[in-house]
Amino acid sequence: MITTDRLEIIPLSHSQLLAYTYPDQLEQSLGLVENGRTVSERTTAKIISEILPKIIAEKQSNLFNTFWIIVLKSINTITAEFCFKGEPNNNGVVSTGYATGKEFQNAGIMTEALQ
Repeated sequence: MITTDRLEIIPLSHSQLLAYTYPDQLEQSLGLVENGRTVSERTTAKIISEILPKIIAEKQSNLFNTFWIIVLKSINTITAEFCFKGEPNNNGVVSTGYATGKEFQNAGIMTEALQ
């Protein structure tokens, strides 16, 4: 886990990523406030068919294969998530995919997390 003044940035384990695909299950398991977060069928299918098979429980190399959630500490809820699209290239550059909850957009959360 990585923390900033405002955020907790958490890479998800295999079981946490599976829980992430069900409404409120991850929040309940981590003691977070539920905020109605949902995962699209397309994203769930990608997680189950492509991402979960790559993840080996508790291995450092999984950091580039899993989703990372971003929790805003002041309200203890998931505000955004991102994933790396593979390991860094020879120049140390890595691409990311991300989503921020509508009510949390334009608050600098993703910028802060990725920095």
